[in-house]
Amino acid sequence: MDRTIIHHQNKMIRELERLSKLCHDNLMKLIGFVIYEDVALLLHQYLTNGTLAQFLHDSTMLPEYKPDWPTRLTIAIGVAEGLAFLHHVAIIHLDISSGNVLLDANFKPLVGEVEISKLLDPSRGTASISAVAGSFDYIPPEYAYTMQVTAPGNIYSYGVVLLEILTTQLPVDEAFGEGIDLVKWVHSALAGGETPEQILDARLSTVPFAWRKEMLSALKVALLCTDTTPAKRPKMKKVVEMLQDITQNYWRLITSFDFFTFLNPWETILYHFQLVSVKMGIDTTKVMESFMLLGVGYDSQISFKGIMRNCSL
Repeated sequence: MDRTIIHHQNKMIRELERLSKLCHDNLMKLIGFVIYEDVALLLHQYLTNGTLAQFLHDSTMLPEYKPDWPTRLTIAIGVAEGLAFLHHVAIIHLDISSGNVLLDANFKPLVGEVEISKLLDPSRGTASISAVAGSFDYIPPEYAYTMQVTAPGNIYSYGVVLLEILTTQLPVDEAFGEGIDLVKWVHSALAGGETPEQILDARLSTVPFAWRKEMLSALKVALLCTDTTPAKRPKMKKVVEMLQDITQNYWRLITSFDFFTFLNPWETILYHFQLVSVKMGIDTTKVMESFMLLGVGYDSQISFKGIMRNCSL
């Protein structure tokens, strides 16, 4: 075998072994690899819930789909935490997209393709590339002329993913107009006087008040991440903090007396059970299904034991 190929293989092996040692709850773990000449086949655990892209754009089209903003917010936070960890250890991801975020059985997000990441130059905060890296729809505008992948570039790509989560829109769609992507569509719509509710997924934003409030806060984070000026984008660690604050504000909001004065008894009980499910790590969809099964009107009698039994509490 050619010595150049052998040298390249050894380099790939060292890099894969190094990156496979990275350990974080929101990073896809490499369980093995096969190298043939200059090609590496990476082996990962099979995840039944597929990718975030499938969850957003395929499953939401099914008749049985039930809106679940808490699940989406948890996914957004998990992806942000995984990327923040990579940045902390001076590693940049080359292809952040909803197609590279996989979901386990509990919808915990795992950022994939970490093995093709690049080491950052600590002095410059960049990594050079010979060609533009990443999925086209998620590439920040500055990559076209700098040819440098950066942490702010990663944050822009994450912002696109967050907008996907909020709007359930594809990053690029003919409906936006020629030359308009999701980021431009959202920014221009808001600048043109449209309300955030006209941008967010109506199936989510027209449901509980607390969901709408959280979505508006997450939209602000997404807008910061997709700022056209790289220096104005927040650090990934700050993004995690802002998203976590949303859930903390939710806890303070729904446990306040003033909040419940605006709700009928049915909504009050629903919020309490959603809160308990999140705290106990239970799928909030089960809580919603229980309420739908046990009653459809505000005057319906609610069986607390039935709800708890259905949710396996």
